[in-house]
Amino acid sequence: MYAGKYCGPSERPDDRDRRKRRTGIPQTAVSLIRGYAVGFCSMTPSRLAAFLKEPAFSSAIRNMEAILCGGESFPASLLKKLKNITRAKIYNQYGPSETTVGVSLKELSDAKKITAGRPLDNCRLYVLDRWMNPLPTGVYGHLYVGGCCVGRGYRNAPELTEKSFFENPFENKEMIYFTGDAACWTDDGEIVLAGRLDDQVKLRGLRVEPQEVAACIGSYPGVKAAAARVLELNGQPVLAAYYCADSAIAETELLTFAATYLPYYMIPSCIVRLDSLPVTASGKVDERQLPVPELPDQGELSGEAGSETRMPSLRFSRLCWKRTAWV
Repeated sequence: MYAGKYCGPSERPDDRDRRKRRTGIPQTAVSLIRGYAVGFCSMTPSRLAAFLKEPAFSSAIRNMEAILCGGESFPASLLKKLKNITRAKIYNQYGPSETTVGVSLKELSDAKKITAGRPLDNCRLYVLDRWMNPLPTGVYGHLYVGGCCVGRGYRNAPELTEKSFFENPFENKEMIYFTGDAACWTDDGEIVLAGRLDDQVKLRGLRVEPQEVAACIGSYPGVKAAAARVLELNGQPVLAAYYCADSAIAETELLTFAATYLPYYMIPSCIVRLDSLPVTASGKVDERQLPVPELPDQGELSGEAGSETRMPSLRFSRLCWKRTAWV
């Protein structure tokens, strides 16, 4: 709200309450955009992708000046779709609430180079190892934020504050905030995010980042949105991937694509097509509400029962052989 007022646009008091109640509905957003000649909008990528399914919304944003997304990873497929729909400049913003939200920004033009951009003025980003030493370009580590944007801590929560806010070892008399995000620097001085550190889970003894799996599946042509989660089925941990597309995509195609970009232990055990991904009230993908998938009939498996569940690479190899042999 303050960013909009700083740039000059006005806002009617009664619009604020109405927006809180109803802007989760694409038709209401269309009415606001057209009724007030809105030139700028901001929302999460998953909510924007859901709104784009409404033809009237796609038409309404055609002449917008700028669209800003944040709060989630930005799918390449979403950028491609927006470029075909609107003349607006597309921005990817990063920043947690503890640092007054936005701390970096990137205008997106190439679907192959989606980053969180460079730090904004008076904001500093650090990619550090567990001992708070700076890491070189291309090496993932813990992302910290410094600068005047960093808050003082959590109100009435001193223990939580101690875990997230520290004295900046690189700047005197300044606090630094531990975001909990994994990130690395590019050669161009931009930040690439790799999901939440606390979302990383171990699968068969190996550390897996579900958001990285989702980003890979989401970049496949024709996939509009994707998500992934690790759950337990029949007493065994299973990595499941979900996607939304206009038509079903052969599982072998998605597995082959995933194997090109992911290590073998991050290949999903099952891939499920959904009409839409569940989202939270804030518009982010609600991974806890993703449905439990149905695994293939155990009778089709050769060898020890359940081996395919425990070894997704075995299932991937089997599917590839079937495809090659035209079985």
